[in-house]
Amino acid sequence: MDESIQTDAVVFDLFGTLVEFHVSQLHRLLAEMADSLGIPFELFLEHWSPAYAIAEISASWTVEDQLRQISSAFNLHPDPDVIALLGDRWRRFQRGLLVPKKQTLDTLQHLRVMGLKLGLLSNCPPDVHIMWPHSALAPLLDVTGFSSEMALRKPDLQSYRFACRRLSVQPHHALFMGDGGSQELSGAAAAGLRPVQLRAVNDDPVNDQGLDREQWHGPNISRLGDLVLLIFGNQPGMIPNQ
Repeated sequence: MDESIQTDAVVFDLFGTLVEFHVSQLHRLLAEMADSLGIPFELFLEHWSPAYAIAEISASWTVEDQLRQISSAFNLHPDPDVIALLGDRWRRFQRGLLVPKKQTLDTLQHLRVMGLKLGLLSNCPPDVHIMWPHSALAPLLDVTGFSSEMALRKPDLQSYRFACRRLSVQPHHALFMGDGGSQELSGAAAAGLRPVQLRAVNDDPVNDQGLDREQWHGPNISRLGDLVLLIFGNQPGMIPNQ
């Protein structure tokens, strides 16, 4: 990074950045839901995707409500026990996602030791916000901005400004670290932050289209631990290869 630019904070994306996320795994779960409801998967997905985007800015959304809404569109009335079972399956899936990637905890701890403030911005439904306090990541981030809490989704500029205000930093003194889904890197740049893309070498190519990833030609790294090197240079105690 340009050493002449002060860095006071890093704002992280969650899915695909601090934790793993694979669109193919999500689609397998949604296919199970569609099959349980008796709806062809492609038709189910056509109804799921736009409704889920709304869910990401709703504090009152539940997956059960969304499944009932989709079923109603096909004039179906599934057994309440089936809806409850699918809701539990969804929440197990979400809890499983909140497991940090390799290097994530070490990297966050190192950045905190180096004096940086750390924030989070995530497009997600409210159940992730509810589960968050039980994640190993929660104690390591100073502020969080969940889209369902803010009623704002990345790349809305106000979401980045929200994070910077809560961190008490100027946007140009903050980095944004993300995999590039939802056009989040160009959104961060427009809000005045300095974006860095995390693009793992073994990333699932299905994620590019499924997460609406942008083509990014700015700074990028392939391992989260390299963020420390990018900011501070090669200093003792760097995060090792894992």
